[in-house]
Amino acid sequence: MSTTIKFVKSATEGLAISPSKFAGAKINGAGVMEVHFHKTTGGAAAFSEIELSITDGAAGVEQKRAFQALANAMGGHPRHGAVVEVADVLTGKFIHRDITGVSAVNL
Repeated sequence: MSTTIKFVKSATEGLAISPSKFAGAKINGAGVMEVHFHKTTGGAAAFSEIELSITDGAAGVEQKRAFQALANAMGGHPRHGAVVEVADVLTGKFIHRDITGVSAVNL
């Protein structure tokens, strides 16, 4: 059984996906991290994309911490077989304090 990571924006928008589908992440402006996954649906875009709201510190330390938390969530052991909630707006659960929300889910 493999790890699954989960992002929830609302009761009708979210994504639960295997870390093996991870295609990359980048900062896209102040306070926004884009996380890309290889498509799991038949949409026209090449990737599924999650936009996370993150703390925007002047030195970039907060962005680095958010990237590291995401990498740790996808790393497997000791979470092998678990569902890891990276960001869930409905429950207010975030894997790290510098990840503050989900601003978009584009499947």
